[in-house]
Amino acid sequence: LSTWGRRLIGLVTAPVLIAYLTPADYGYISLVNTLASFCSILGLLAIVDQGLPRFFIDSKDELEKKGFVTSSFFISGVGVLLMVLIILGSTPLVPLFIKGINVPLVFTSLIALICMSQSFQYIGSNMLKWTFQSPLFTKITIVQTVIGAGLTIGGVIFLGWQAKGVLLAG
Repeated sequence: LSTWGRRLIGLVTAPVLIAYLTPADYGYISLVNTLASFCSILGLLAIVDQGLPRFFIDSKDELEKKGFVTSSFFISGVGVLLMVLIILGSTPLVPLFIKGINVPLVFTSLIALICMSQSFQYIGSNMLKWTFQSPLFTKITIVQTVIGAGLTIGGVIFLGWQAKGVLLAG
């Protein structure tokens, strides 16, 4: 339900963004999102998908299960924070690999911010799933999506936001 809600709101906001953003803005947004997703995957190190279920399912003790979930969350968070530091540390290299990026620090900061938000959203969804609180996750995700879409549309229409503003609001 939460995935369906996010995609529906994305479909609704698309015509507004198409009317206001340039193809270059879409390219910038796509590049930042792709790099952030890649870094997010590396930061998580498959701990939540592969590591947690292996121990969680076999455990009979509720306290031990909570310990596995907490440890998984902590280790994944540390991995993501290390990845963010690597992203920000690579700022001076950006102009060597990507032409047309005027402010490399803003570029890497956006990647780092989106990497963190994607990762913690993914970790949070899995933590709520493994502790059997998926209705709470659904409500949180839909509220976040509605607020993000509202900020994006308002910012683009009324404040003239371009790619960077859309990425921050999203």
